[in-house]
Amino acid sequence: MNREMALKILSDNDESINNSFLDYIHEKCIFDEKSYWEYYDCLITLGKCKTHNENKEVVKQILHIYSYVLSSFVHHFDTNDGYELNNIPNDYNEYIENLNFAISAYFTDDYSSEKFFGLQRHC
Repeated sequence: MNREMALKILSDNDESINNSFLDYIHEKCIFDEKSYWEYYDCLITLGKCKTHNENKEVVKQILHIYSYVLSSFVHHFDTNDGYELNNIPNDYNEYIENLNFAISAYFTDDYSSEKFFGLQRHC
C-alpha cells in the first residue's frame, strides 16, 4: 500500500463511507474483518511514510476514527445502550490491542513489537 492509497482509506473511514471499517461499524453495525485489516494497514503505512511536518488533518482523522471505534465497543457492551455491533470476533480484545499498537507506532515510530502480536488475518 502506498501513502496515497492509505490517505484515501483514512479519509473514507473518517467519513464512514465506501465500505470502510468505520462505515461498517457506524452505518451497518458490523465488525468487518477485511475492512479492519485495511484500516490497520493504512495506519502502518501512514506511520512509516509520514513526513516531518505531518498534516494535522491526518492526525485529527486518526484520532476521530480511533475514538469512534473504542466508543462503539463500549456502547455495544453497555447493557443500558441500544447499540449492537454484530460479528464481533471472540478475541475482539486482540483486535483492539492491535489497533492500539498501530496508533502508538504512528506517533512513536516504534514498530519493533509488531511481530509479537498473535492476531492472525482470516480474510
